[in-house]
Amino acid sequence: MQNMPPPLRFRAASWVLYDLANTIFSAAITFLFVPNIAAASTGLINSLAMIVAGIGTPIFASLADRTGNAGRYNTIATLVCIVALSLLGVFESTPALLTTFFIATLFYQAALVFYNSLLPSVALENRLGLVSGLGVGLGYLGTVLTLVVFLPLQRVMGLQSEFFPVALAFLVFALPCMLLVRDRRPINREKITLPLVRQQWAELLETLRTLPKTPALMWFLIANFWAVDVLNTAILFYGRFLKDSFEPLAKRGELSLLGYHIFNIQDFIIIGGLAVNLPALIYGLGLGHFADRFGARKMYLISIASFSVGLIGAGIFGGWAPLWFLISICFFAGLGLAGVWTVGRKILIELVPRDLVARYFGLYGITNKVSVIGSTVCGVMLQYFGPRWAILSQVFPLLLAFFCLYMMWKSTHNSTSDEKNKASRSSP
Repeated sequence: MQNMPPPLRFRAASWVLYDLANTIFSAAITFLFVPNIAAASTGLINSLAMIVAGIGTPIFASLADRTGNAGRYNTIATLVCIVALSLLGVFESTPALLTTFFIATLFYQAALVFYNSLLPSVALENRLGLVSGLGVGLGYLGTVLTLVVFLPLQRVMGLQSEFFPVALAFLVFALPCMLLVRDRRPINREKITLPLVRQQWAELLETLRTLPKTPALMWFLIANFWAVDVLNTAILFYGRFLKDSFEPLAKRGELSLLGYHIFNIQDFIIIGGLAVNLPALIYGLGLGHFADRFGARKMYLISIASFSVGLIGAGIFGGWAPLWFLISICFFAGLGLAGVWTVGRKILIELVPRDLVARYFGLYGITNKVSVIGSTVCGVMLQYFGPRWAILSQVFPLLLAFFCLYMMWKSTHNSTSDEKNKASRSSP
């Protein structure tokens, strides 16, 4: 960011810090909240919140793109999320906690729409990728901060009291963005009206209606739906997987890693969290380059295959072989986690006409939010059948993603063959 003017550089740094802030929230949900509440209820409430967020995305996008007040709406949604996060440390009844979790998740997702729309206001056109990448990288540090600072505090403060410092950290790191970043895009500002919202939904429905005319794109979006469904589920329940799989070993004094005995399951959760997030950061930095060199579709396929291997390994080794469990997660699932997020956008750009990129990115974002079938299924499996079967149940959606990718390849191959045949018939 050194080549950017100082005021713009300052706004960009404030925007990047917000990525660290909101990742503290998601890490707190994964490692503090979900492991300590009924899995089936958590999965269901998370699914409902994400579906509502997905339905509301066209409205959020209209607010961001038509009013010129994306910064203000980001501040409002973020503050509601922070308040809800802090209230997780106040309520004790399960219904109140789940209701608060629903509100926090919904406004967290809404804030992301407004936050992402602010990127053109903090970076020059030729620095958008750099600033966005810095945000993603700093986001992983938010998870690391939660693991090494806030999770150990649980022993001193207790679980519920811990949500207050987490909410405070979210506020502190989000504050520069909320105070300094405003929507500076040259847009024709409009008031949000019911006809405008209807227009947004009409465009979305028209996009869905015409999808079968572009089968390769249709099959990719379906494949991405299933792949992201597994990713969302894995992120939500990862802390719970670690706890339920290895806490019995820790209580018996039989949990060891490379010769070191681990008697507190929280220590193993910290190690497990670092084992997947640090490699994912490295993978994320390299996969963009490999996608450019070897092809985005090939890297996407490798990412899903790697994630499948990681899940199968975690399912097999969970509960008795912690080292092999972490190797499965670190080297295979971590690659899949970073790859699907990093490469998916590039494939979409390759498949969509340039003048329709914004419209299809809206659809892409909605499908990412409503990819929540797995969280409900996995929550039920985790609560009633245990972590091994909950983990292995997520392999089936990845098999569906493989099938859809095959259909995408077949559609692309058939389209290419048809074009060659037409060209050969038209040549003298």
